[in-house]
Amino acid sequence: MSVLTLKQNGASPSARSPDIEELRRWLKNVKTSHGLTLKSVAEQAGCDRTTVSRFANEENYVPGPEVISKIQEMKERLGDQRANPESFKSRLEFTTTSNVEYIHAVCYECMNKHIMGAIIGYSGAGKTTALERFARKNNAIYIQADPTYTIKELMKDIASHLGESTSGTACSIKRKVVSSLINRPRLIIIDEANKLVGDRHGSVVKIESMRAVYDQVKKIGLVLAGTPELLVAVLDGPPSLAQLRSRIRRIIKLEPPGAADIANLLAGFNLTDEARFILKQRAVDTQNGGLRWLDSTISACIDLVGTGGVISREVIEEADTLLIDEGLFRRGME
Repeated sequence: MSVLTLKQNGASPSARSPDIEELRRWLKNVKTSHGLTLKSVAEQAGCDRTTVSRFANEENYVPGPEVISKIQEMKERLGDQRANPESFKSRLEFTTTSNVEYIHAVCYECMNKHIMGAIIGYSGAGKTTALERFARKNNAIYIQADPTYTIKELMKDIASHLGESTSGTACSIKRKVVSSLINRPRLIIIDEANKLVGDRHGSVVKIESMRAVYDQVKKIGLVLAGTPELLVAVLDGPPSLAQLRSRIRRIIKLEPPGAADIANLLAGFNLTDEARFILKQRAVDTQNGGLRWLDSTISACIDLVGTGGVISREVIEEADTLLIDEGLFRRGME
């Protein structure tokens, strides 16, 4: 164990001592290098949390020899875990999981055979990313439904994708959409289509308007994607959805990602074993996790520790707190 030189006259050791400054720098970077918070360092070293925090953040403050010795011992015990940032990923990258393959297969079939299909998955399952990617690569029309949509707004969105005028009544815009699609057929993907249905007894006029477009054009594919509420509406909805039900030829229900899929997604991040386990468990939790949670959490962790920094349980917990605070702030601004 290296020995730090301290003043013997009872005063605090010099804040300019090279050893002291090196130890202070280590504390400031310990989250990045080891995935530890200052609170964790204090607890593991057996020191007062406030003292450790002051030492890390106050340039002219140096604690007593006993605290310095404990922190130095912990530094030596942990060793140097710093990694080359260039060898690690800075964000969660798109990976062709089994669910992505299913989604794209249904989209291709609907596009090539001019049929209607439904893709059902829990919120955060990765539907949106896969559908947007397919639409970009295959010149499909991608629409993310909104519960506040009117039929006119829905038709205007589609007309805009087709390069048609969005002026006029809902009926006139719909006629432009139909005419354009007859001349230049394109697959239409409606994401979060459950928002066009409402509850089992709610209005179905908006989603029925899409069925009407599909019927009138005849030579296009239509994909409806949404949460399990969409499946309930399609299979067990009101009689007014009977025509829509009869036209759906393919329905797939997405399952949580498998272990191999999650392992591929997490490859390239500097994770402790405990952190990897936590992320895997939450990624397959359809109620409190999912792929959307995983993407947001990884991004927040990288913001905290930097690319190549160690992501530990403590870092995940802090990232979770940041995401909750951000969500509360956004809701408060609405």
